[in-house]
Amino acid sequence: MRTSWMIPFRPKGHEHVLIACFPKSGSTYLSKVLRETTGLAKAYVSEPGPQNEQDLAAGRLRRVKRRSVLQQHVKATRNNLELLRQYRMRPIVQTRNLFDVVASLHDHFQRDHRSLPCGFISEGYLRMPWEERLEYLIHVHLPWYFNFALSWREAARQIEVCAVTYEQFFSDQVGELQRISGFYGLPVSETQITAAIAKAARSDTRFNVGVIGRGAEMLGRAHKDAIRRLANVCGLYVNDAGSIAELMPARTRAA
Repeated sequence: MRTSWMIPFRPKGHEHVLIACFPKSGSTYLSKVLRETTGLAKAYVSEPGPQNEQDLAAGRLRRVKRRSVLQQHVKATRNNLELLRQYRMRPIVQTRNLFDVVASLHDHFQRDHRSLPCGFISEGYLRMPWEERLEYLIHVHLPWYFNFALSWREAARQIEVCAVTYEQFFSDQVGELQRISGFYGLPVSETQITAAIAKAARSDTRFNVGVIGRGAEMLGRAHKDAIRRLANVCGLYVNDAGSIAELMPARTRAA
């Protein structure tokens, strides 16, 4: 009898590039630049639906025949980690400053009222005063982010990951793309990377304002304290800038 354990491994060095990411962390842009740089295909291997959890689906993953870039808001659940093992995938884990995440979520829902996988938007959300909207995002949406962070922190003790933050990436796109390409053994040149960055900048990647540190100015002290209290409950520490400090074990942070 054939079981999931008998799904053939992909050869190491030819695995899919999985970007496991915070929503609003620049992941659509990173996916676009990686595909432009490497020529890899784009694939989506979760069950369809804009509000669904984006867990990996074995059947959809099996149907992907070309090496691809997968960009999904996916936590390190037992099922997801088993599929990573079966397909010998090592993920990029992409995070962002939480103060800026809240600011970006606020901007997103001003333009698009549909809920994201990380949380539901109630019918009365847009009628709330500004302060209450921020409080809603912190208490309804950020718990998903902490679940994501905790799950990958635990998983990174067992599997090899490439940890990327929004702040690191946009401070040095060329250097970070070289590091990511090296992690996957992708033979790309600096010329290819700079050309891909230029092309991606001209395309629609759902990129918002993108100013690092904007959330620290936008959020009041009560909002920042609420975020830190959530972090403390999870055993995580959010620093004064709004970033989760020391999220990944030392051996995986620099990949």
